[in-house]
Amino acid sequence: YSGGLGILAGDLLKQASDDGCPLVGVGLLYRYGYFKQEVSLHGEQIAALEAQKFTCQPLHPVYDAQGNWLRVNIALPGRTLYAQVRRADVGRTRLFLLDTDIAENRPEDRKVTGQLYGGDRELRLKQEMLLGIGGMRLLQSLEISPDVFHFNEGHVAFASLERIRMLMYDENMSFEEALEWVRSTTVFTTHTPVPAGHEIFSEELLRRYLGHFAPLLNISWEHLMQLGNWPNHARSGQDFSMSLLAANTSIRMN
Repeated sequence: YSGGLGILAGDLLKQASDDGCPLVGVGLLYRYGYFKQEVSLHGEQIAALEAQKFTCQPLHPVYDAQGNWLRVNIALPGRTLYAQVRRADVGRTRLFLLDTDIAENRPEDRKVTGQLYGGDRELRLKQEMLLGIGGMRLLQSLEISPDVFHFNEGHVAFASLERIRMLMYDENMSFEEALEWVRSTTVFTTHTPVPAGHEIFSEELLRRYLGHFAPLLNISWEHLMQLGNWPNHARSGQDFSMSLLAANTSIRMN
């Protein structure tokens, strides 16, 4: 809902409803959203943050089979991040949104869905882990099995790693077989050539948060890094590009 990408995402859901296309959306539910623009008497912009009242919005709690509010979780260093699920209906299209501002999380983790574009690189990484990995676990909890996955920018690309993990454990595939299956059922849309529009994380930060994922996929850390390797010319070493991960796990790019 902030700028062209948010408007486009909403339009895609509405158009899918109009066309009768069985599409399901997954996103994050930001407590403070984007700032509200105010202008001072001197013509200066004031960025005002207002907490969203989710109970006053067209959002519905999603419950599990036992009647409990559905929660998904992902592993963070030394702790677990929990997110509860709400649903927005865009015509006939369902949009599921993840919210970490709940009592089960530490204060710093409640801010994962605090503000769009807020925080540092570590917070951004946690947001994209929740969107990709948590989003896949959400769909699995709801027993939703899409035929095709569409990545609206590279922010959701960790979903490919989680899909590979699921296929290896649920279908007894090798890493190479699961990667090929994921590639054949994923499409990726990127909207800008501007570098600022493509998320890049340092190897040190990525390893701290996703170091446990390589053993789950039965590959080396170096192999996992190759999926998004991005040369860092400012210093020796490699960074990790989410857009490259999306490209390397998709059959087609738009």
